[in-house]
Amino acid sequence: MARIKSAVDDLEQENDNKKLISLFSPLENLETVDPRGVSDFDYGFDDVIRVPPRNDCVYTNGFKEYYMILFHSEENVWILIDEVRKTQPHLLRTVYAIFISNENQVVPIWEQKVGHGDDKDYHVFLLYHNGQRSSVYDLDSSLPFPTDFNVYSSKAIRSNRKLLPQYHRVIPGKTYLQTFSSDRSHMRKPDGTYKSPPPEYPCIQVDDCTNNITDFISMDPSVGVGQIMSVPQFFRTFMPVKKP
Repeated sequence: MARIKSAVDDLEQENDNKKLISLFSPLENLETVDPRGVSDFDYGFDDVIRVPPRNDCVYTNGFKEYYMILFHSEENVWILIDEVRKTQPHLLRTVYAIFISNENQVVPIWEQKVGHGDDKDYHVFLLYHNGQRSSVYDLDSSLPFPTDFNVYSSKAIRSNRKLLPQYHRVIPGKTYLQTFSSDRSHMRKPDGTYKSPPPEYPCIQVDDCTNNITDFISMDPSVGVGQIMSVPQFFRTFMPVKKP
């Protein structure tokens, strides 16, 4: 998978010098989080993932931050998962890429920094789940990074019966690294120019595929990889198990 390797290796030297955070680290903007969610965090749990702080995540900096988060969230998540693969390979099994969408590709996600509520066609974030603890790494969220799963679920996803049902495509991290490809054509205008400045590194592509992002956005269970879950199924599957 030479293309994938070259796309990320260009960033290794820069990322190696960046401070890493984990669930041991204080949460950002702690006052914005439901205290009940914060109290559920177990800062002494051994199996935690470490990724760069949100402001240091690869290309989300400077004037490009708005465009990079809004239009390339699927690549952000791919790179974060690859960071886990490189630095903590034994924890790759605990991370997932989560795509949220529905049949009309209009989904409301709250607490977003650059999104606008009900005008997003899909949303992507990284989910960490070890069986006892779950947390969300969402680069577009105004919530802390990471955010406790319970807090994110109640504040950002918010099941609403008046809206079209939304679904989650849940993809194991290793599978996502091995299968995701994008030539960024979905980010181009009819004249071929980009809607926003693209990342400076090469497109993420597996050897036998140049573009399959529509398979990930689709909520058709017969298409693509991973498992399709309704909101209730998603909550039941990843809701942390509280210790007695």
